[in-house]
Amino acid sequence: MVGFIFVSRLQTFGNPLLHVDEEFYLFGGGRLLHGDLPYLQVWDRKPFGIFLLYAVFHLFGSCRVLAYQAGAMAAVWGTAWLLFRMGKAIAPATGAFVSALLYVALLNLSQGEGGQTPVFYNLEGSKNL
Repeated sequence: MVGFIFVSRLQTFGNPLLHVDEEFYLFGGGRLLHGDLPYLQVWDRKPFGIFLLYAVFHLFGSCRVLAYQAGAMAAVWGTAWLLFRMGKAIAPATGAFVSALLYVALLNLSQGEGGQTPVFYNLEGSKNL
């Protein structure tokens, strides 16, 4: 599964221009590290947590784009793994595995090949099921 996730994201891995939202989250996270206050000096409608998460990725300096994309890849793997585990409860292991792979493939088709917020909160939401 990890290999499939890596190959499916390889084409865009390292590209800093995947989506304007991700660019802004990274910018906002960097501004947090410089003391700016969210919703006062840096504004967006997203929750504070996404900027805090991207602030951690910003600590990687010139590799911050690779850091957030690697973090997103880890979140995709975690979500796919949880979907596989949930699927095994109601289907054969092969069907559960295919459903996990479909999550990865369809995520890429819906502009989720980078670090959009659903990539991270899908993992959090699937833990509660």
